[in-house]
Amino acid sequence: MKRFGLIGEVLSYSYSPIIHKAFYTRHQMDAVYELREVKKKDFSTTIRSILEEYRGLNITIPYKNDILPFLDTADEASRQIGAVNTVSNVDGTLIGFNTDVYGFLDTLDHYRVPVQGARYVILGTGGAAKSVYYGLKTRQVASISFVSRRRESDWIKDEKIWSYDDFPTKKADVFVNTTPVGMTSKEARSPIEVEKLDGAGHVVDLIYNPEKTPLLVEAEKAGLQVVNGLFMLVSQALKSEEIWTGVEVDAEEKERIHQIIAELMYK
Repeated sequence: MKRFGLIGEVLSYSYSPIIHKAFYTRHQMDAVYELREVKKKDFSTTIRSILEEYRGLNITIPYKNDILPFLDTADEASRQIGAVNTVSNVDGTLIGFNTDVYGFLDTLDHYRVPVQGARYVILGTGGAAKSVYYGLKTRQVASISFVSRRRESDWIKDEKIWSYDDFPTKKADVFVNTTPVGMTSKEARSPIEVEKLDGAGHVVDLIYNPEKTPLLVEAEKAGLQVVNGLFMLVSQALKSEEIWTGVEVDAEEKERIHQIIAELMYK
């Protein structure tokens, strides 16, 4: 039996095993997907041995950055972003990948969110924002800017960083929320005032629980098209399986698994 899994600090909330089990069932694979919780104090002393136990592992909060020194190599996206969410064990060689970038761009394509020639504004400047930025830089967007509580960033060099108070209207076609504001476990509010969305057509929120954050609720009421982060979760997970198993996932299978997770999560 092939062993795959997810490494993180707290994983009781994870829907990842359902996604991967659906993939194994569809392709009649003798495989298992396990959750491995690792405490921060134990990470550096145990991670290498855990990595060697599995054919492939996903990496989640808070270890996407910390995992890099323990790998033999990593793809270009991982090196540029400084974060890995997928590790493939190829005959003992540990290779890192970042499928979050793929999942985000796949989400834009799936929901037909304008990309080429569009003005993007990213809410937040953390790790998730970095993946979104890297992905958008590979597409022919018109511009990318940021809105953040912090006016400076150690990795944003050429783009404008607005404060939430100073951000003017009609500066964006698409907003992407990469902050945790609006999560079920966080304060139920929008990270930005709905008036600031004026002039935009789409809002993408990487949060997938709840189904519609306060940001998406307010944006939808204002007439914007809204997208949450659930399809991205499914897409990046199935991209990991493509890397590990070599089996390509078509759009129909991806949407079928997306619907399975949506029904479980939002029923």
